Amino acid sequence: MGRKKSKRNKSKKAQNPSPKPPEPAAVKKQPASEPDSTKNTGVSLLGFASVIGGGLLIAGILFLVFNNEKEDPEQTPPPIETQRVLATDPIPQAPISPQQFKIPPEFNATQRAKAQRALNLNQRALDAHISGNQSQFITLAQQALQAYQEAGWLFDQLGPFHHALIAEYFSRGDLKGAILEGRKWLDKFPNSAEHLETVAKAEYQAGQFQQAAEKLEKFAKLHPNSLRTQRQLASAYEGMGEKEKGLQAVDKCLELIGYPKGPYKSFHQSKITLHTALRVTHRFYHYPRLMELAQAVLDLEPNRLEARMALGVAARQLGHYKIAEKELTAYLSQVEGRPGIPLTNITPSRLELALAKLKQSKTEEAVSTLVDLLVMDPYYTRAYFQLGQALSRLQLTEKAQAFFQRSRDLAPADRELRREIEQRGLGKRALAERAKAKAYFLQGEYEKAEEALQHAIKQSGGSVAVRFYLMEIQWEIGKIPYAQVQLNEIQKQLSKNHPESLGWLARLETARGAYSNSLRILTQLCRTSEPLLKNWGIDLGELYIYKLKDFASAITLLKRYLKLGPHPKATLLLGSAYALNSDYDLALQAFASVPTVDRHYKEGIFLLEYLQALAQRGKPEDLKLAVSLLPQVPADQHGYPHFLTSLEILFNKGVSLENLKDYLKPDEKDASPLRRSQVLKKGNQINLEQAQQESVSATKTTGELASQHYLNASKAYLEMGDRKNSLISARKAWIQSKNSKEVLDHLLVLLDNPADVFLRFQLEHGKGKKLNLQQLDPQKSLLLKSLLQK
Repeated sequence: MGRKKSKRNKSKKAQNPSPKPPEPAAVKKQPASEPDSTKNTGVSLLGFASVIGGGLLIAGILFLVFNNEKEDPEQTPPPIETQRVLATDPIPQAPISPQQFKIPPEFNATQRAKAQRALNLNQRALDAHISGNQSQFITLAQQALQAYQEAGWLFDQLGPFHHALIAEYFSRGDLKGAILEGRKWLDKFPNSAEHLETVAKAEYQAGQFQQAAEKLEKFAKLHPNSLRTQRQLASAYEGMGEKEKGLQAVDKCLELIGYPKGPYKSFHQSKITLHTALRVTHRFYHYPRLMELAQAVLDLEPNRLEARMALGVAARQLGHYKIAEKELTAYLSQVEGRPGIPLTNITPSRLELALAKLKQSKTEEAVSTLVDLLVMDPYYTRAYFQLGQALSRLQLTEKAQAFFQRSRDLAPADRELRREIEQRGLGKRALAERAKAKAYFLQGEYEKAEEALQHAIKQSGGSVAVRFYLMEIQWEIGKIPYAQVQLNEIQKQLSKNHPESLGWLARLETARGAYSNSLRILTQLCRTSEPLLKNWGIDLGELYIYKLKDFASAITLLKRYLKLGPHPKATLLLGSAYALNSDYDLALQAFASVPTVDRHYKEGIFLLEYLQALAQRGKPEDLKLAVSLLPQVPADQHGYPHFLTSLEILFNKGVSLENLKDYLKPDEKDASPLRRSQVLKKGNQINLEQAQQESVSATKTTGELASQHYLNASKAYLEMGDRKNSLISARKAWIQSKNSKEVLDHLLVLLDNPADVFLRFQLEHGKGKKLNLQQLDPQKSLLLKSLLQK
């Protein structure tokens, strides 16, 4: 029966020739048959990056996966013995000849004339389509459809003709045209199956996974046994992160090919269906099913490398560590060094291999595996953490702590990369680009962050939202003149008096040291309305506290701000304002009212202010708590003089030197430095004022001059023991000038943490430019590994 039906369909298509909905150009070049498994190792198992790499998906590859779905080859019908298999995919209808359409008799003369013109244009467009003149077809089809519209005669039998038009848009890569034109038709004829599928494909390729899934769900109701649709639905749910729906779609796919008990091995779509099932199951962490599917794929295709990788991962997750080590070692031995293998497969595989070795107490082997991983990808968050774990087992506690800290530092970048995938899955491309740029920024890849947003601005035709995100990055890294350029472009579209434009102008004025201008703008915004107070009140509060030292005004503003609702940062700022205004009881009340999870004490300056407020109030229980907090204060990260002030207050309140001396510098182990701290603070105050002045000067210029100002600021911070701000200023100096040996040498001095070995190596051996660690020659690669292992 399958063969006869196929012949009938071919005969019908011969009478009304029309191509199937075309695939993207890149996919058209692929052969229609299943790809050779030995040549397909570059296809990324996307779930792998999500599961092992801290949730890092590569959304762009999802587009390829989805659009690599071919129309089922009619010349390869399923064998007769697979009658239990229900999979049937619809064949696109060919456009009906307009000669078969009859103008409604109730039309008046004007309508009949317009309708006749529409029919003539329709016929000419169809002739162009059949002859292969697709450019002429698009022009005539648009005119014909417009003529039908003007005649009031747009009816559902025109669906195949209209579908041929959006399919042509799609094949040319005009996703926007295909989506907009297709949605117009679906507004009138919501059950047009062909439109639902093709528009869904275009939406998926445009990153609009949610909209694509909605249309595919509707298409699946019309064609419940379409295997191709179920595979595409599984991929769409994968992109959206919809676990339950994704696994349900996988189950339906497997049912339609007769897996596991039916004769699925002889079904012509089994391989591509199992590949999709494997990938989606891996993405959603269903390891028992993953292990089973990986073995099923290997039974059909013994050389399918991503299946071997998945088998190793599943085995490790399920506690079969010897199997995991064997499979992952085999996988890595075959793919490393081969072109076209995604890094998102290799690095997670190395991590899983290291974990399997750690579980078998092969600690030194695990360390070597993790070192190899980090040489390939120095931003792999979990690898730093696991290296810290391994070093702890080897009793190398100090080095382990450095790698634990590096893991914590990179964790926010991982969160932004996950957010990128989520936003792209919802079709919010501007927010996705922002998340990607922010991830680069948090990794220290400032150039890549800027480049990503510059590219997004071009792609979006000058999106205001993306310009705001670029301005935010440039503001963060001190490129204020460049941020001002973006603001000027934004003001052309939003006007200078737009609240968002004014708020950002105030931020840039603050960076330039023009505090009176910033105060005027922010005060005006915060008095205008409650929403604007909520948007810009924090900026105004920080300006009052840290720049203008007007603590009373800050307290009034922040109390007003908090009437709008709870806000952890606003409450912490209020506590700081009270403490700096010597209202220690109120300061401690404010600090205590913030949930512990939101205090950011361990990494924020608020811990220092909390500590000082406790010390100043001086009750016995306060002093005891303050001493207990001392180990949590990273003194070198927030300025040693400020920390020294806290120690002095505690000392003067009667805390013994024995409880304080471990927190002094090595040469300050007696009481006299505490008594001389006023002298130290006075000298450091000079350095602080110089550093702040140099930073403000840097924001008013660009290039070498800005670099020199930032360098001077970095040196001033270093003089006062504030290594954190010194490193921040040195990085900004490096961003502005990459050819300055003086800046490079100063930056290398500050990069003294064991976990900074990658950046030091890149800067030293790249002659001031970052090396691509993935393309190191063997000699340099060995050198980097030896430096890291030391």
